[in-house]
Amino acid sequence: MFSDQRPDYAATASSHANPAAATAEVIGHITESLDGPISVAALFVSGHHAKSLPQIVEAIHALAVPDVLIGITSNGVFGGSQRLIDTDAIALWAATGLKARAFHAESPLTGDVSPPQSHISAGERVLLLADPYTFDAHPYLSAANTLRPRPSIVGGFGAAPGGLSSVVVNDEIHSSGAAGVVISPHLSTVLSVTETHQPLPPEKPLFDEILAPFVDGIDRTGGSGDEIIPKPSELERRMLACGSGQSALFLTSITNCQTTAERRARDLDIHLVSEHASGQVAGMVTAGEFGPVGNINAIRSLSANVLMFHHFRGVAD
Repeated sequence: MFSDQRPDYAATASSHANPAAATAEVIGHITESLDGPISVAALFVSGHHAKSLPQIVEAIHALAVPDVLIGITSNGVFGGSQRLIDTDAIALWAATGLKARAFHAESPLTGDVSPPQSHISAGERVLLLADPYTFDAHPYLSAANTLRPRPSIVGGFGAAPGGLSSVVVNDEIHSSGAAGVVISPHLSTVLSVTETHQPLPPEKPLFDEILAPFVDGIDRTGGSGDEIIPKPSELERRMLACGSGQSALFLTSITNCQTTAERRARDLDIHLVSEHASGQVAGMVTAGEFGPVGNINAIRSLSANVLMFHHFRGVAD
């Protein structure tokens, strides 16, 4: 049986200092960009805007009316090609025509156990956003790995400064555990890459002269005759193999990049994903990521994790 729905996607971010204005800005962009009812949305909130999380969630339900909503607080978000870190910001990603269901998972760190089999089935694709202080991901992922075929789980720990990360599941806000959403695997691909970035020359503007080096025909010398772009990274190679998509969710531990050169290389990652995903990208800074190593779901660090949504090709339900 094939779905006759054609998914569409939108993503944006706002760093407006007023949380109500930032919320209105992202909701307005999403609702103007999408036709038809929103089937699933993912929310990422950083800085002092986290204190307004109940009002943000209420406004999204009232104005965007998603069937499914998950979210988390962190200390940095991505939206489009923007990297908004250590500031007050909101990022929102949404899709129409995409079948999804949300769940809240607890873990042994809180004394309660939610086995993944209670809300994840074999072979499914899952976005998992977790609080690092109350969610023990290792036993959860290990149990999920016993399913056949294995589900693909991508996500990460929120990196909220100075305390716990709150997670959102539909209209509920939880101070512990993880928020997850199960999405059809037929329209998406998971990329999880750990790599060491070669530093970029500090004297060269990053985005004026160095844009999308993975695209054939781009001058990789900056006009100087000397190559200033490192060889294609593993993420570039994986993105090329994956092909272009309509949208993506991006999670990476950019806060662990200590030098300016490392952060600039992560900026290049964000632009790389955005270019491959039609600019419809949202995500967050993590304190550790979840992603497949081979086909084994594992906790990762200093990795780039992408859930890429492909162009509609007539997909079996």
